[in-house]
Amino acid sequence: MTILDNANTQKTLYSVLLTLGFQPTVAGFRYIEESIALFRDCHSSMRELCEVLGERYGKTIKAVSRDLCTAIKKAQARGWLIRLNEMIGFEFILPNEPVRIKSFVAVMSDFISNKDFISRVLIERLAEIKAREAYDIAD
Repeated sequence: MTILDNANTQKTLYSVLLTLGFQPTVAGFRYIEESIALFRDCHSSMRELCEVLGERYGKTIKAVSRDLCTAIKKAQARGWLIRLNEMIGFEFILPNEPVRIKSFVAVMSDFISNKDFISRVLIERLAEIKAREAYDIAD
């Protein structure tokens, strides 16, 4: 269970993470999701975030940090993480450069807390689904 305050925000974040290549089966997925919400509320250090998540899930700080890093590396290896640049409107993810966990969490936290961003993502996502369904029906 995540600590996001709103069902639409939670759905949007989940959808965005999937779109960026994160895999829900990877242990770090739920940590990424909750880190984004926690960072928005407290702007903690990554050590503090990992400590909070570790206590919540019965893991060590090191295990949480490793899982966060693995989730980001796997998303980047899939080549989908670069899609974030288009979503946020500036070059944040650079090809062949590792993504820092705290930077990613901070940027995502800022955008997820922006209601205009959430509305835009939901509207675009819905439009894509409708377009895909219309295409499928035409076949």
